[in-house]
Amino acid sequence: MILSLTESLQSCKDDLASCENELVSAKAEIQKWESAFKNDFFLPSRKTPEPSSVIDYIQKLKSSETSLKEQLEIAQMKLAIRDLKSQLVSASMKSEVESKQGSEAGPSSSSLGLLDQLMAANAQIKQLKHVQLAKLTATEKVQAEHAKTIASFKNAMMFLSQKCPDFVFPPPPPKDD
Repeated sequence: MILSLTESLQSCKDDLASCENELVSAKAEIQKWESAFKNDFFLPSRKTPEPSSVIDYIQKLKSSETSLKEQLEIAQMKLAIRDLKSQLVSASMKSEVESKQGSEAGPSSSSLGLLDQLMAANAQIKQLKHVQLAKLTATEKVQAEHAKTIASFKNAMMFLSQKCPDFVFPPPPPKDD
């Protein structure tokens, strides 16, 4: 019995020693993290790091990372659009611009004229689309009014034919050709 108690005591001492070692290493780890937070720029000097301030800082980092990713995506899209626009320029305009770049700083007057004509044509197309839309809307309104008038005439004729079955409608006037 004394032997078993001695063995149990030794086992407890070993467990205690291993727990103390774990405690020392955990304290060292905590000290390392605490010193890292104290040395970081987001904490005011001589202030201990609070869990809420650490969490807030991490959330700010995540949101700024998301914002930076969005900005990068937008920049990549703009770059892709610019590349696509440059591919749309005709080969003749490219060669003309390249040949003129050796002698001049900017594109030639003929290519500028073509670009001006293109911009004017695009503006005119846009304006014509607005006019066409306005005319279409006005036509649809007139057609709707005509449909209402015809429907009211039909209703009136049906009412008259029901109330006065002996009434004879006059023939339509002759068409002059």
